Parts: sequence; structure tokens; C-alpha cells
Amino acid sequence: MSRKSVTALRRKIREQGQEPEFHRGNCNWPKQELTERSLTMAEFVRETKIEDVDFIKIDTDGGDLEAAISCEDIFQSHEVLGVVIEMSFFGAFTSTENVFSNVDIYMRKQGFKLYNFTVIRNARAALPMPFLEPWPGPNVSGPPSWGDFLYLRDPVDSEHAGHWGFDPSPGKLLKLICLFEMFGLPDCAAELTVERRDAISDRVDVTWLLDTLTPLLNGEALSYEDYVARFYSAPEAFFPQGPESRAEEWSYHRHVSDMAALMARHFKQDPCK
Repeated sequence: MSRKSVTALRRKIREQGQEPEFHRGNCNWPKQELTERSLTMAEFVRETKIEDVDFIKIDTDGGDLEAAISCEDIFQSHEVLGVVIEMSFFGAFTSTENVFSNVDIYMRKQGFKLYNFTVIRNARAALPMPFLEPWPGPNVSGPPSWGDFLYLRDPVDSEHAGHWGFDPSPGKLLKLICLFEMFGLPDCAAELTVERRDAISDRVDVTWLLDTLTPLLNGEALSYEDYVARFYSAPEAFFPQGPESRAEEWSYHRHVSDMAALMARHFKQDPCK
């Protein structure tokens, strides 16, 4: 029997033969038959003749490890750069359970590194906590239940890159830089830009790219070189300056929701080849 408060509530609703609107809209879809045929990701890519795959989002509500394993044939052949996969933090002690300990081992073997994750919490039924949304779901507090986990390639780590089975083209490197920035990792984007400067310099203005990735420092716009120099000459400038300073500043002062589109204006040739 589940110890989660949300599960206890849903059970109580079913026992009473009720299904409030806020409950029905969120929970009826598992009863629907979506398709008579199932495909592995590799089969789908081959049948649809997709030649290039940069990023994969996996969210199957329970079968995510199986879905990830079905991608194995294309991780290398199609040079996949990143994966977001939903999984539980805890579960049965089996190697096939869709839990973090199993999925992380598998993803690392495929040449990916964990870069970020979200945490969804579910309070115990013994003392229910407020919900985050206007429907029975995640709570504001409680043990971690599940989340979305971001895995990306790391071309800077030569030992890690040895697990890839391919050497990323300049176009793939630029796409990975975009992915880092899009997921709130401008430092990783800058590191890759610096370390693989020679590989991408004929496709994009590297100085412009680094300056674009550089955040404001206490309200001051600096070039990438000046920003890094300030870190070493005046590290106290990177300390919190007030209770709201970092929260507002790291909403990406120059953040571009479509980084690739902006970069395209500075490419010297087609970036994807």
C-alpha cells in the first residue's frame, strides 16, 4: 500500500464513487488505448528515415528505462547530444526498475553525464501537505518521489568522450553549446566554446558567443574576458550583494529563448553541417 497522501486521496475518491473535475482531467488518460502497436525508438527512427537526432525527451510514466534502452542503437549512429528522462528516486531492488540508480548507470555507459534534475515531492498520508497545483499531485514538501533528469554529452572530458563512439562535428558542438545555454548552464556552454574554439571558429564569431553567454555582474555588463578577470581580481564581487540580487540577475540578463536563432546571424556558414 502506498504511503503517499496523494495516492490515499485518490483511493478515497474512488471508494466514494466520485471523480471531481480537477481529478478527472488529470487521471483518465491511462485508461485510454493509445495505439495497437509499439515501436522502439530505433525502429521509429529507421522507419521514418530520420537522419539526425540531437535530443530525446522520454516520459512514459513508468517505462522510461525501457524506452531509453530502445534508443541504444541510435545514441551513437545518430550522434544524440542529450536526453531528458523521467524516473523515480526509489523503487524495487531490481536492475530493470525505472529508478535513478539503474537509469544513471545505463546513461553513463552510453556516454552521457547528469547535468541537472527536478525534484517532485509527495508527502506522507500520515500528515498531508499542501499541493503545488490545483489538483492532487506533487506537494510543497515531503520525500523526493520522481523527477526529470537532464543528461548531456561532455566533449571537454576526453576520458568520458571515449564512450561516445563518434567525434562531434562543429555543427553538433554548436548545438550542444545551445543546449547547455537553454538548460541554464552557460558556464558549461562557455567551457565547451573555449575548449573547442578551433573546431567552431570558422562557423561562428567565438568572441561574440562568449560575450553573449556572459551574465551581468551586479548590474554591470562585461565582456567575457573582463568578467573572468574580475572573478580572479575581485572575487568578492561574486558574493551575494542582497537578498534579491541573484534571483533577478540569473533570470538571464541576455538570455535568449532561441539561442540557435540568434547564433545563426553570426554563423559564417551553415552551422549544422
